[in-house]
Amino acid sequence: MDKGRLILEGKPEDVFSQHTLLSELELGVPLIHKMLVDGLSTEEEVVKERVRQKILELFRNFP
Repeated sequence: MDKGRLILEGKPEDVFSQHTLLSELELGVPLIHKMLVDGLSTEEEVVKERVRQKILELFRNFP
């Protein structure tokens, strides 16, 4: 949203990949997204998926 207008919508990975637009809107990409998505090797992708699953599990069990 920007000044009451919808600018972007979609899955987090689609929205957060719009670096230029986010910068123009003076918004950043969450650090956790940068850590888990940007520039990972194939081996790191496996670790990323395990961490992602653990984070989702923790949030599901959060009161």
